[in-house]
Amino acid sequence: MHSKKNIEKKVIEIVEKICSREVEQINTNIFMNPFYMSSRELAYIFIELEKEYNIDLNELVEEYKNHTVANLIDAVVKVTSLAEVV
Repeated sequence: MHSKKNIEKKVIEIVEKICSREVEQINTNIFMNPFYMSSRELAYIFIELEKEYNIDLNELVEEYKNHTVANLIDAVVKVTSLAEVV
């Protein structure tokens, strides 16, 4: 079982690696100032998370709604929890 704290740390690490930018605010829209993430970067992040946690990419995309790092963390937590139940 993955703890939310470990998932948060890993998600931020993946985001920073792919985007080459530091995540300072996890509740800020990732497509706006100051982060300006591209949709391609987000796609790469989803693929990395799918590999890292062996989760269904479709479920992750379905859960990701608010375009913040915090929401991405919550989506990964929810999807990994569902995967562990099955």
